[in-house]
Amino acid sequence: MRLTIWGAFGSIVSPDRDKWRYGGNTACLEITHGDGRLVVDAGIGLVPFGDTLSRFPLGKGKGVLHLAFSHLHWDHIQGLPFFVPAFIPGNEFHFYGTDRHLLEECVEKLFRSTFSPVNGADKLGARIAYHELAGPADISGLAVRCAPLRHPDGATAFRIEAGGRAIVLAFDHEAGDDSFDRPLRELASGADVLVHDAQYDPADYPAHEGWGHSTWRDAVETALAARVKTLVLFHHDPDRSDAGLDEFGRKASAAAAGHGLEVLVARDRMVLDL
Repeated sequence: MRLTIWGAFGSIVSPDRDKWRYGGNTACLEITHGDGRLVVDAGIGLVPFGDTLSRFPLGKGKGVLHLAFSHLHWDHIQGLPFFVPAFIPGNEFHFYGTDRHLLEECVEKLFRSTFSPVNGADKLGARIAYHELAGPADISGLAVRCAPLRHPDGATAFRIEAGGRAIVLAFDHEAGDDSFDRPLRELASGADVLVHDAQYDPADYPAHEGWGHSTWRDAVETALAARVKTLVLFHHDPDRSDAGLDEFGRKASAAAAGHGLEVLVARDRMVLDL
């Protein structure tokens, strides 16, 4: 399996001079195994991902894309209107969410004239099919399971497995409620990689309680409890500089020391091969 992170930040795009090493694009991740591919979330990171596809079937109107949404807040969908393969006739998209009707309504609104000159998703070149994730599913040859996360309006964690490897994506999650934390630990149990929300430092959290995001310490504690091999800190605060994220990485690595847990800080275009 291969995990590619195309956008690692939350909330807004922040390609500032002090964030050049980590990026600044909003959430988008790609998981591949053999010919199988699943993209999770459609933040602005979806745009550079689309730019790499010109010589592949999706760039020629002969491709199929599977895209799952953790939830539908703006920073997780804002790349869709600028995703070039969506405008190429012949492409086929399969969109997945825990509420199929809400997902379709959201995408349709995104492409109406208020927000887009396309004036309707039916005007796109690509054909779109919507699917509800109500339980375990096989998506493009990848086994997918879900769990709910603690976030305003809700969000979904994904466990994606293939070839004996497992990646768990759990962002836009506020730790601290065991009715959500316990299912997440169970979903992440024994995973090779856990990509976990780590927007805040513990010192920042009291001012942001209820906003739906975790600290780097929460992420480490979840990873240790779930016995995962590698933790990737994700969904960075758009005000967090490269230096600030370096510091998060040092603190989280120190907290994980001696437990066999590798800690990485997500950056745009990071690639992990499992």
